[in-house]
Amino acid sequence: MLRDRVVRVGDFLFRSMHVWLLRHGVIPIHILFCELGAAIGSAIAIAQRRMTIGCSALIFHGLLDYMDGGLQRTAKGLKISLPPYGSAHTVIDKFSDAILFAGFAIGGWVSWELAIGMVVAVSLLGLWGESKGYFRREQCLFDRADRICFLIFSLLLGRPQIGVVGNLLMGAVDFFQRLWFTFRVGRRKGGLA
Repeated sequence: MLRDRVVRVGDFLFRSMHVWLLRHGVIPIHILFCELGAAIGSAIAIAQRRMTIGCSALIFHGLLDYMDGGLQRTAKGLKISLPPYGSAHTVIDKFSDAILFAGFAIGGWVSWELAIGMVVAVSLLGLWGESKGYFRREQCLFDRADRICFLIFSLLLGRPQIGVVGNLLMGAVDFFQRLWFTFRVGRRKGGLA
């Protein structure tokens, strides 16, 4: 839901920075690994119940999540070829989600079952469906921008449990949406493999 708005505003605000980064050799995969580091830092802080640091790292994680796509779009617009990193991007995104929710579970904010349910609902089905070509991330009602914004909002309110439960609900909506889409496409293709 928020993805298109975040992308439009971010591209407007950060285009000159994207161009500068590309000209200085920074490519999206570099940003992606920084994003993973921010997720680890956020998870550690959340697990230690240092919510200000955890929230700050999560905001930085969200900014980096936008930046790697922004660099890709800017490079495409400037006709700069970049090395492919598509599957690495998907795997690292899903891994950073798992790390974040592990931080909430380790800190005792939510049960391990809830954290694992979130990871399974959003990540594993997403990886499977994208690898089979049944759906793209853009087809989901809620995306990473929505989930990260909701987590940040809940942390700012001092209610991280609400953020995780809200993420689980958004993940469940995406799960059923992806499952339905997979079923429809699979029937057209003659079955699911």
